[in-house]
Amino acid sequence: MLKSSEMHLVLVAPRIPANVASVARTAMALGAKLHLVGPFGFRLDEKSMARASVGYFKEVDYQTYIDFDDFWKSAPVASYIFVTKRGDFDYSEISYSPPLCLVFGNEEEGVPPEFWEVPGAQKFVSCRIPTVSVRCLNLAVAVGILGFEVQRQWRLQRKIEGVG
Repeated sequence: MLKSSEMHLVLVAPRIPANVASVARTAMALGAKLHLVGPFGFRLDEKSMARASVGYFKEVDYQTYIDFDDFWKSAPVASYIFVTKRGDFDYSEISYSPPLCLVFGNEEEGVPPEFWEVPGAQKFVSCRIPTVSVRCLNLAVAVGILGFEVQRQWRLQRKIEGVG
């Protein structure tokens, strides 16, 4: 089982509560920590989240941030992969190393450029999920694809190393 400190799922300014609730369930399934960076397009309360998360939301390891500055003040020390439809690499071409933050933008605009304007910030790697005939995937689907690919790679690496 992965530790929450190894995989972090970061949603920047999400707009649709059902997507966030679905991502929360995925975070639990992965053993990942969920980071929700505001502003949000909805009220982030138990009632808003309960239905889509099938009641799991109160059990999710998550943290909220008012905005980008708030996030970067206490951001996890990790490698950052920015997931976007215009990413530099196909998600399956990347070797993911823990600790890792997978960063996803909102359903309308993606991650705004100012999110990355951090004093002393490292260069971020970006990746994409190739599609045949649609512009983009649902946010929760994209998080699932990337999260389980990371988990698959980490489990394989642990098997090779004889750890698990």
